[in-house]
Amino acid sequence: MNVTPAIRHRGRRSGEPPRPGTALQPNLTIRLYLVAPDERRGKVEQEIRRPTFVHRDRPLPEMSGFLSFDKLVTTVEGVRKLGVTNALKPDFLQDFPEFFGDEPED
Repeated sequence: MNVTPAIRHRGRRSGEPPRPGTALQPNLTIRLYLVAPDERRGKVEQEIRRPTFVHRDRPLPEMSGFLSFDKLVTTVEGVRKLGVTNALKPDFLQDFPEFFGDEPED
Protein backbone atom coordinates (compact mmCIF):
# COMPACT_ATOMS: atom_id res chain seq x y z
CA MET A 1 0.00 0.00 0.00
CA ASN A 2 1.50 3.31 -1.08
CA VAL A 3 0.70 6.13 1.35
CA THR A 4 1.67 9.65 0.40
CA PRO A 5 1.75 12.07 3.34
CA ALA A 6 -0.31 15.22 2.99
CA ILE A 7 1.72 18.38 2.77
CA ARG A 8 0.75 20.82 5.48
CA HIS A 9 0.98 24.55 5.16
CA ARG A 10 0.53 26.46 8.40
CA GLY A 11 -1.51 23.70 9.99
CA ARG A 12 -3.69 22.73 7.04
CA ARG A 13 -3.41 20.20 4.28
CA SER A 14 -2.66 21.34 0.76
CA GLY A 15 -5.90 22.04 -1.09
CA GLU A 16 -7.89 22.80 2.08
CA PRO A 17 -9.39 26.26 2.42
CA PRO A 18 -7.88 28.40 5.20
CA ARG A 19 -9.48 27.94 8.61
CA PRO A 20 -10.18 30.88 10.90
CA GLY A 21 -7.73 31.16 13.80
CA THR A 22 -8.50 31.70 17.46
CA ALA A 23 -8.13 35.46 16.99
CA LEU A 24 -11.20 35.39 14.76
CA GLN A 25 -13.17 33.28 17.25
CA PRO A 26 -13.20 35.29 20.49
CA ASN A 27 -15.73 32.99 22.18
CA LEU A 28 -13.60 29.88 21.73
CA THR A 29 -13.62 28.08 25.09
CA ILE A 30 -11.63 24.94 24.38
CA ARG A 31 -8.12 24.15 25.58
CA LEU A 32 -5.46 24.18 22.89
CA TYR A 33 -2.31 22.07 23.10
CA LEU A 34 0.90 22.90 21.29
CA VAL A 35 2.79 19.65 20.84
CA ALA A 36 6.53 20.08 20.42
CA PRO A 37 9.82 18.42 21.38
CA ASP A 38 11.09 19.16 24.90
CA GLU A 39 13.92 21.30 23.53
CA ARG A 40 11.32 23.70 22.02
CA ARG A 41 9.51 24.32 25.33
CA GLY A 42 11.15 27.73 25.81
CA LYS A 43 10.21 28.87 22.31
CA VAL A 44 6.60 27.72 22.81
CA GLU A 45 6.40 29.65 26.09
CA GLN A 46 7.93 32.75 24.47
CA GLU A 47 5.39 32.69 21.63
CA ILE A 48 2.38 32.03 23.89
CA ARG A 49 3.40 34.95 26.14
CA ARG A 50 3.61 37.47 23.28
CA PRO A 51 1.71 40.69 24.13
CA THR A 52 -0.65 40.08 21.22
CA PHE A 53 -1.89 36.91 22.93
CA VAL A 54 -1.60 37.96 26.59
CA HIS A 55 -3.77 41.08 26.38
CA ARG A 56 -6.95 39.44 25.16
CA ASP A 57 -10.22 38.87 27.02
CA ARG A 58 -9.15 35.23 27.31
CA PRO A 59 -5.34 35.29 27.37
CA LEU A 60 -3.74 32.57 25.28
CA PRO A 61 -1.39 31.48 28.11
CA GLU A 62 -4.46 30.47 30.13
CA MET A 63 -6.10 28.44 27.38
CA SER A 64 -3.10 27.03 25.48
CA GLY A 65 -0.51 24.72 26.92
CA PHE A 66 2.73 23.04 25.96
CA LEU A 67 2.53 19.26 25.57
CA SER A 68 5.83 17.45 25.25
CA PHE A 69 5.88 15.21 22.20
CA ASP A 70 7.97 12.60 24.04
CA LYS A 71 5.55 12.58 26.98
CA LEU A 72 2.59 12.26 24.62
CA VAL A 73 4.16 9.34 22.73
CA THR A 74 5.08 7.56 25.99
CA THR A 75 1.56 8.05 27.34
CA VAL A 76 -0.12 6.79 24.17
CA GLU A 77 2.17 3.74 24.07
CA GLY A 78 1.26 2.99 27.70
CA VAL A 79 -2.45 3.30 26.95
CA ARG A 80 -2.08 0.94 23.99
CA LYS A 81 -0.25 -1.64 26.14
CA LEU A 82 -3.07 -1.51 28.68
CA GLY A 83 -5.58 -2.06 25.88
CA VAL A 84 -7.91 0.72 26.99
CA THR A 85 -7.77 2.95 23.91
CA ASN A 86 -11.45 2.32 23.12
CA ALA A 87 -12.51 3.57 26.54
CA LEU A 88 -10.25 6.62 26.53
CA LYS A 89 -11.74 10.12 26.43
CA PRO A 90 -9.80 13.18 25.22
CA ASP A 91 -10.00 14.54 28.79
CA PHE A 92 -7.02 12.36 29.72
CA LEU A 93 -4.79 14.98 28.08
CA GLN A 94 -5.70 17.61 30.69
CA ASP A 95 -3.15 16.29 33.18
CA PHE A 96 -0.13 16.53 30.86
CA PRO A 97 0.20 20.01 29.33
CA GLU A 98 2.08 22.84 30.98
CA PHE A 99 0.26 26.16 30.93
CA PHE A 100 2.07 29.51 31.14
CA GLY A 101 -0.67 31.67 32.68
CA ASP A 102 1.48 32.60 35.70
CA GLU A 103 4.58 34.75 35.87
CA PRO A 104 7.39 33.79 33.47
CA GLU A 105 10.06 31.45 34.80
CA ASP A 106 13.62 32.81 34.94
